[in-house]
Amino acid sequence: MLRLEVIGEGFHRATLYDPDGYPVAAVQQFVDLGDTKCYELELKAPVDGRAKGWALEIYKARILSIEGLLPYWANTLEELFNPEQVQELES
Repeated sequence: MLRLEVIGEGFHRATLYDPDGYPVAAVQQFVDLGDTKCYELELKAPVDGRAKGWALEIYKARILSIEGLLPYWANTLEELFNPEQVQELES
């Protein structure tokens, strides 16, 4: 599950793509002109076991939390961080 925060007018959205490039889930919120409230969105998706190749596209939203997606998202392979793997190495 992905929790997002959106503030400000316009469309705000997030889409999760599988390794084949197909959208698996999407969430969108339109905020009216002059609306200064903060909105929270949730993106839930059935994710299969393939670890590499997933993509997350976010437009005008801030990530609050990510659950169930390990290793954590990264822009490059070097930046991937898997806390479960680190705990295993430290033991």
